[in-house]
Amino acid sequence: MKITLISARNPKWADADGAMITLSCFFSHYPDEEMSFTASPTDGEAYGRDIFARASAGEFGKVAAYVAPHVVIPKSVEMRQARRALNAAGLLANIEAAIAAMPGLQGKDAQIEWEFSRTLQRDHPLTVAMVTQFGLSDAQLDTLFTAASKL
Repeated sequence: MKITLISARNPKWADADGAMITLSCFFSHYPDEEMSFTASPTDGEAYGRDIFARASAGEFGKVAAYVAPHVVIPKSVEMRQARRALNAAGLLANIEAAIAAMPGLQGKDAQIEWEFSRTLQRDHPLTVAMVTQFGLSDAQLDTLFTAASKL
């Protein structure tokens, strides 16, 4: 089936590198349905490459700036996710050793929390203690929680 662009509007960069443009389009195979289409100069289809060239030349209006999606940092993750993210970051063995080395009742409570909690809360005292002990920044903690939430 030959796909033909009927019209396009609202071009905007779909990535920070300027390698893709997203537009609102009407195509011949769905003439009554406006759909979002992302075009690139390396599209596997000739019509995709053509739409990118026409859009980047301004045929459908000025291409709006790229806007990065808003990332929501999780407030908690499952312990399984936390351990996998820490392991991937090379921190798991050090965290477990630090918890095991905590003295007295506080250490035993921390070990129970680490071993038996279902979730790890970002603002939990154990999390705060480990972040402080290992000198992790807020951005590093954000990265760990975000990575963990995807596992």
